[in-house]
Amino acid sequence: MSAGAALLALLLGIWWWFVSLRAREYALELARRGCLARGVRLLDHTVARCGTRLVWDAGGVRVQRAYCFEFSATDNDRYPGRVVLRGLYAEEVYFAPLPAPPE
Repeated sequence: MSAGAALLALLLGIWWWFVSLRAREYALELARRGCLARGVRLLDHTVARCGTRLVWDAGGVRVQRAYCFEFSATDNDRYPGRVVLRGLYAEEVYFAPLPAPPE
């Protein structure tokens, strides 16, 4: 492998890492805002990547990243949530439905 190809591979790796960090920070912010709007608590204050794939849209090929998180309504329970980004745009923010309160 030539020095130019090695440098290009290194730069592409750094670019991928930087874009992935930005996407994760954005997914975390979306999860925080969603939890705040629903009056629930984001557990562990983090999101974890749970999927990455290439998808086609009108603009061409994009990277679709899914981030999973957990939230709680009473601090004694855990419910799953998911943020899906296409590129750096939110495609879906999902919160599992909470059970109905006992009557």
